[in-house]
Amino acid sequence: MNCPSLIEDFLKHGANPNVDHESSSVLMIAFDHAKRKDIIALIRAGASKGGAGKIAIQCCKSYSELRLFIKAGISVDEIETRHGVSTLDTLFKRNFTPSKQLQIQNVVSKLLSFGANPNLAREGTDSPLILAIRNNMFEVTEKLIEAGANVNHIGEDGNNPAHYCCKSGSTANKNSTMQAMIERGLLLNNQHPCGNYLFNLIVEADFSNTVPILMIEKGADLNLDNDGYDSLLMKCVKQERYQVCCALIEKGADVSYRNAKGQTAFDIFAG
Repeated sequence: MNCPSLIEDFLKHGANPNVDHESSSVLMIAFDHAKRKDIIALIRAGASKGGAGKIAIQCCKSYSELRLFIKAGISVDEIETRHGVSTLDTLFKRNFTPSKQLQIQNVVSKLLSFGANPNLAREGTDSPLILAIRNNMFEVTEKLIEAGANVNHIGEDGNNPAHYCCKSGSTANKNSTMQAMIERGLLLNNQHPCGNYLFNLIVEADFSNTVPILMIEKGADLNLDNDGYDSLLMKCVKQERYQVCCALIEKGADVSYRNAKGQTAFDIFAG
């Protein structure tokens, strides 16, 4: 491997691309030491052995490594369907600088056009949609949702994409993502592991009025079990979201509910 430029010559003369050297496959060694063109040549010649009982595709530590298989002619469908490796998941499991956002958007668009599955994730692990939201890549999230990403997938700590959307990023960027998830069948009335309901999280996260109003239109429960805490209507009154307040009242929000201080929403408004 000290002369990576000779790899193609060795392969042309019948060298076996799947031999091992000191318990490591030639391809795994090449990933650490060879040039990109030589790694691609090995893959095209049939190199597939990885390590620890896995094939090489399953051993990729980054998307830059996985991309070499695509460059070598291995289809996204084969990578995902046959080998169970999510190209999108591998892409998002890295930190991105703002300057890379447009580049990543283009890569995601290309992978989706190649047939990448936006829902390829093991149960109890973060899906590509969750990873994109946690990376504050909201332009990308909408591409994933359009491609059929499961907006109700439960991630590694028991939360769904909507929870992470409430907790991540600037409100200006995530409004359209939350709206897209609601339109795509987001479960509106489930209690989250934090003990809160989605509507409460949305009001507390200070989304624009279009988001809670869409929640109301889609049938969200307006009279959650508040246990003495302020109701949704009360919270919106305190935030002076009177457009949302009107929508809540029109759709049946309980105006007689009293919080632990004995106040109704009207008392708070009048105070």
